[in-house]
Amino acid sequence: METTFLIHLKSNGHISLASVEGDTLELLQNLVGGYIQEAILPLALRKEIRPNHEIALWMDEEGLLKGYAKNKFISKYTGDLVLSLVNEDGESVGFTRSEIYSLPQEYRTNRT
Repeated sequence: METTFLIHLKSNGHISLASVEGDTLELLQNLVGGYIQEAILPLALRKEIRPNHEIALWMDEEGLLKGYAKNKFISKYTGDLVLSLVNEDGESVGFTRSEIYSLPQEYRTNRT
């Protein structure tokens, strides 16, 4: 099976890929630094990457209370953000490398 990844949009402007192995909820929580909340997806990302899957944007639900810095990729949110795919059962799954390259470049390039 092909390795899949979550896309970690760090508030400092760096991007990293997190390999999906096992529980995505725990991985999402570790990447954002707390309990997750789905955020509103920018229009540029509202596209079909894989049939019966939607792109989701995740953030720490208490990011404002924790005083996180604004995210350099999507400045209306604070802290680290994570992009995943969500299947028709509501489960978060990772992107393949080819799916990552089909995303707009601004979500694949560091902003430092």
